Amino acid sequence: MNPMEQLKDIHVPADVSWWPLAPGWWVLLAILVLSIVALIVWQVRRYRHRRALRQALAALSALRPEQDDWPVQAYQLVKQLALSYYAREEVAGLYGARWYRYLASALPGSEQTTFISTMEQLGNAQYQRSTQPVDHPSTIAQLQRWCKRAVKHPLQQAPLAGGEHV
Repeated sequence: MNPMEQLKDIHVPADVSWWPLAPGWWVLLAILVLSIVALIVWQVRRYRHRRALRQALAALSALRPEQDDWPVQAYQLVKQLALSYYAREEVAGLYGARWYRYLASALPGSEQTTFISTMEQLGNAQYQRSTQPVDHPSTIAQLQRWCKRAVKHPLQQAPLAGGEHV
């Protein structure tokens, strides 16, 4: 008898299965899932946080110069937006020059003077007929720019000037 005939075929091991996954893949999968969940949570919070901004921008865009009270509405929208994003104790008591400087602190230095004078005109237009009318398009554009910037950059309390009272 031939010894070669007594040999049996070579047993090939079974193919390596991709399941169950190695621990490293589980860790990578967990990190990926947690990252996606964190991104979704962050986006939802950001969307909710910016709701007041979206509403204020839409309301400012809806103001028309034909409306007699558009300066009052614009002024109130700015105050409401500031109250939405900053501490009530810090914002609610501000008025006049301190209020305008507080709002302007969100803008770059080059835009602050123009913004303060626009806010003064807007503030005066609420209570009296101004001899010089408030420029509606530029005022609304400045207020929209302020709204977008104020939500991103924190405002700083304006220091008291000589005779101002809180």
